[in-house]
Amino acid sequence: MHNIQIKHSNVFKKLFDLYTRGYWGFHDRGDGKFEPTIVLGSGLSDLSPGVLTVSNTINPNNVNNNQGSIGMVSSIVNNTYDFGAGLTFIHKNDSAVLRTKGVQEFRSGFGAWYFSASTNTNVNDITISDTGNDTELRLANCAIRNSRITGYTTDLQIMAVTGGYYINVLAKDYKTAPVENISKI
Repeated sequence: MHNIQIKHSNVFKKLFDLYTRGYWGFHDRGDGKFEPTIVLGSGLSDLSPGVLTVSNTINPNNVNNNQGSIGMVSSIVNNTYDFGAGLTFIHKNDSAVLRTKGVQEFRSGFGAWYFSASTNTNVNDITISDTGNDTELRLANCAIRNSRITGYTTDLQIMAVTGGYYINVLAKDYKTAPVENISKI
């Protein structure tokens, strides 16, 4: 970017060269509310698909309804950002919502994802794991496993989380298909 200029008023700042590259200011939603907003990739008036925004919806009459969002804008509908992919932090219930219009993909160099309550002291979490040899879904004390090791690739294993032994399966009804029917599937 050459010859960068910064334009500002009492409610916004813009960074641009030939085109607006960034915006920092207040988005007028048209309903009497203003959202503090940061836009990367364009200005507020020329918001286009694929632009990253960070915004905070403030309701001074009910702070429990306050929320902040970061996302890639698909469009603006009724003066509200419609995100193709986004993360919203909600003050009420101290929650967060991750959403996409397409696939959600999670990658980890270690190959494991852990889900647990922050107050959980006995480590009864849910783990999804890919160790390279095995893929597992771990639930408290058992693991549902499928292995890539020869001799185990066609088996579904129900094991102790420690992996040393198989554990019992308790069910009301257990049905199997005759072998001759399985080969036709």
